[in-house]
Amino acid sequence: MKLKILFFFLIGVLFTNISFSQNTPIPSGSFNVASDVNDWTILPNTVSKSWFNGGCQTMFVDNLPNTQTAIITSPIFNIGSPGDYELELEYGVIYSTTAAVFELIDDNSIVLSASTNNTITGTCTDWPNPKKSTLVFSNLSSGDYQLRITIPKSQFFIDGVSLGITNTLSVHNYKLKEALIISPNPTNDTLLINLNYSGNYSLFNINGQLLQKGSLNIGENILDITNLPNGLYLMKTTTLEGKTFANKILKK
Repeated sequence: MKLKILFFFLIGVLFTNISFSQNTPIPSGSFNVASDVNDWTILPNTVSKSWFNGGCQTMFVDNLPNTQTAIITSPIFNIGSPGDYELELEYGVIYSTTAAVFELIDDNSIVLSASTNNTITGTCTDWPNPKKSTLVFSNLSSGDYQLRITIPKSQFFIDGVSLGITNTLSVHNYKLKEALIISPNPTNDTLLINLNYSGNYSLFNINGQLLQKGSLNIGENILDITNLPNGLYLMKTTTLEGKTFANKILKK
């Protein structure tokens, strides 16, 4: 029997203090029916994925018998309007202390990614609180995307995958546009990064290669990219509280 009360409770927790002007559910991301699982691909194909319907409804991946990671990929979904987006999902990693890696992949092969690490000792019906990953993507372009998740040697549950665009997204009481300001962009030498929080940054090229990384302080930070060739880059900024922002940087 479907527990509608539990489902709407989890959704309410996830969207507290977030005001969306548009919501883009990822196709087959709610796993309300068994056929939703079939729309996600998995590699290697010897790894078992199935619909879990034992008091809650999720996709269940059993990668515990294997020695290598498994990768699940969502169906393609389209974002029609550019803007600031927040990707949220509920999940559980069981019998492993290794992080599951969540990546949003666009049609230009640019990967916006973040890692999280949670372990629990039972199924989703035993969760004391919803386990969730929240990834924030600023200035996300319109186009086709997929969600890709790398799962360690473990058992994995996933549910409630959604992507929302907002003009009033609050992140620890800061509006997104106030929390992180990068200028000038495009640039030809340095970036001025203004922050309302402390954290770390990683700078990648379009092939996903890490080029620079370091810490960031509250206030003004100057990042020198003079030695990098002209082109498009991805900067991932992660707060000490675990919020992740992704920005495209253009050097001319």
